Amino acid sequence: MLKSKELLEETIRKHKTLSLAGFRARDYAEIAGNEFQEDRANMVNYVEAFSHCLRFLKRVHKQQDFNFKFNTYVLKHFVEYTTKRKGPRVYVPEGTFIAAAYASGFKVKRLEHSGFLNAQIDYGSKGFDIYSGKTKLLATFDSPPI
Repeated sequence: MLKSKELLEETIRKHKTLSLAGFRARDYAEIAGNEFQEDRANMVNYVEAFSHCLRFLKRVHKQQDFNFKFNTYVLKHFVEYTTKRKGPRVYVPEGTFIAAAYASGFKVKRLEHSGFLNAQIDYGSKGFDIYSGKTKLLATFDSPPI
């Protein structure tokens, strides 16, 4: 966990407009705001969630183009779903997921608070499994976790 904490702190320092809520800041006034700064300061308290995101993203194949099927808000729910299957659900702030994507070497295309990744993820041939290439990312479930 110490390595994850250091990686999270480094990623937060590199990405100045990232907070727990994702990409919230648009201009200097918003970046300087107390709520935004508090959110950034609190990001280091989500090391466990960050670590789960890193493990999830390790199984995801990178591709050249961005995948517009799944934004970071949807993907963070996939991680929460996988933690719930193995024990108590771990809450993942969207900004924590985005930080893990950056730390894992994904490109992130910003859209409002969310973003899209250059990730190869699809619903599989049956339309309700989550795959990256041939790797099944989640166990089969009746409907997407949102």
